[in-house]
Amino acid sequence: MIKTKQILIALAVIGANVLHNMPVHTALAADWYGTTGNQWTTSGSNAGTSGLTLTIDDDTTVDGKNVTDLSSSDNIYGGYTVVQDVAVTNNFITFNTSAQTVINAKIHGGKINKDDATTTARGNAVIIDNGTFNETIFGGFGAVGGVVENSLTINNGTFNAIVYGGDAVSGGAATKNTVTINDGTFTNKYVYGGVSNSGNATENEVIIKGGTFTGTTIIAGCAMKNPSGDATNNIVTIEGGTFSGVKLYGGFVTTGISSGNTLNLNTKLNGTAAEVKYFQNVNFTLPAGATSEVTMLKVGTTPMALAGITFTTDLNGLALTGDDYIT
Repeated sequence: MIKTKQILIALAVIGANVLHNMPVHTALAADWYGTTGNQWTTSGSNAGTSGLTLTIDDDTTVDGKNVTDLSSSDNIYGGYTVVQDVAVTNNFITFNTSAQTVINAKIHGGKINKDDATTTARGNAVIIDNGTFNETIFGGFGAVGGVVENSLTINNGTFNAIVYGGDAVSGGAATKNTVTINDGTFTNKYVYGGVSNSGNATENEVIIKGGTFTGTTIIAGCAMKNPSGDATNNIVTIEGGTFSGVKLYGGFVTTGISSGNTLNLNTKLNGTAAEVKYFQNVNFTLPAGATSEVTMLKVGTTPMALAGITFTTDLNGLALTGDDYIT
């Protein structure tokens, strides 16, 4: 007798809106700016702009203030400039903080704080080991010149605010920015690979290898309006994690074109998504040794609009025989 293995792929979707909270350009005396030699200063005029390697741990103190003393109106900058023609590139901040550490300041791997600047925030990175973070985190932030190849890597922690690989205002493009999440807890907030306020979002990516996500909206590339922008070839890749009521978006647009955006499910989604939208490609990789009735993706309660989506399935070594089938 042939035992049938039935591999089920369940899909459904509900409509949604996306909120994008733009940061306020404010520099306060308590802000921290990176300088050479893994040093920090509270003087923006002494801030470094490129090639900085910086660390923050539980005991890091600047001008008598510990990192845990910073408030929600304070900022931590790796590279920083307010100068029109200065780029902010290749700055790295690593938070070697412990689970009990609470940080309330906004964090920027690199920031160009001038809305009409045509230079680029490129290759800046934030790496977080652990802790609780209550304010927005940016790998890179730029303006007209855009944000390119910035990244945010989260190894663990609790996140109570929006996180970005890269964010561009004033028409700047967001290109090849990345958020990688290995573990952590995310509740009712947004995870953006790359965001353009009024330009294009291209080849940005969110990679999730672990963590717990509840009511979280995960967007690889986001092209906001004013006037329009396209979202092209952005990718969400899921390799692990636990999900409840999440929204997965590939290339979100308001008035532009969403094209070539991909969802890679390299394992079955552990939990349920509220929405899956703005993808033109969905790739399933079946779990090794998959048996009967493996549901790769459960989404909402309303059938998903499948027109224009290309689906592929990697059997991952599974041999289908007899009456085995995939639906």
